[in-house]
Amino acid sequence: MFDFEKISKVRKKLGFKSREDFATSLSIPFATLRSYETASVENIPHSFFNILQQKFNININYFFKENESMLLDDSIVSINQKNNGRAAGRDFNESNNLLTDLDNVTVSLIIKCISKHGEDDVQDRLYRMSRE
Repeated sequence: MFDFEKISKVRKKLGFKSREDFATSLSIPFATLRSYETASVENIPHSFFNILQQKFNININYFFKENESMLLDDSIVSINQKNNGRAAGRDFNESNNLLTDLDNVTVSLIIKCISKHGEDDVQDRLYRMSRE
């Protein structure tokens, strides 16, 4: 059974305090997100879950199964509202975040690279690229 409360849990875990900011990062209307979080709709389109998975690495099964992990890759944990929902590996911090200026498409590709090649290799390469 679908757990509507998990949508707000995801929003908060990603660092979005307001629905408006989260809706903006998902490119959906605020009223739509509100209806999802408050269970004011019977069905949520699959496209919503695809956006969550692609932009923020959220495990779609998390919403439907009880003991599922929220994130597909637990190494991607630092999502920050101040960075407009951009993701960073766990070793990056807010004050010195190499990814702050990158757009969500780039971040999505970096997440995929981390999954494939490992966080240390990707982080090392990003660091070297920032020095070039």
